[in-house]
Amino acid sequence: MSKGMSDNEFSKKECEAMQLDFFLPEYTFATGHHLTYHPYCSRSEAPDFICWDEAGPRIGIELTRLQIPPRYVEPLNDTDSGLSALSAVHNSCARKAGLGGKTILVLQVHDGFESLISELCSVEPVEPNKFDEYGLMEIWLADYSKVEAFGSVELFCIAPTHLYGHYIPSFDGCKPYG
Repeated sequence: MSKGMSDNEFSKKECEAMQLDFFLPEYTFATGHHLTYHPYCSRSEAPDFICWDEAGPRIGIELTRLQIPPRYVEPLNDTDSGLSALSAVHNSCARKAGLGGKTILVLQVHDGFESLISELCSVEPVEPNKFDEYGLMEIWLADYSKVEAFGSVELFCIAPTHLYGHYIPSFDGCKPYG
């Protein structure tokens, strides 16, 4: 166990490291930008991890579960879920805005929200530059609902503008549990 960490803090960091291990390969696949980390290098709460790229700069990664109010789990119409999801994304970004410009925010989507990324893609218009106000280096939605079946996540980049969009996952076309 890392010095100065309680058993609970250590367990939480282990869980976050496992979640990051699902995100990083897909991030590399989507962007071509390879990041590495040491799970015990960052004992601070925010950002959760300090990563390095090939050039050496340190980049923080903050993992946050996307909180969507229960009333939006079942949409009233085709655009209702996407718009409420967008509000939830803005709320999560606003809570993490103080992390600084060298931080990647990963908004985690878990079971029950597997179509959220598709819904956000269909909302017209989503203006990616509206997310610049939060001062984060990048903002990603990561769909963790496919982890058990495929061992990976599906990504949608919200910011910056030049990366904006849905990225086809590396497991596309693969059989689940295979």
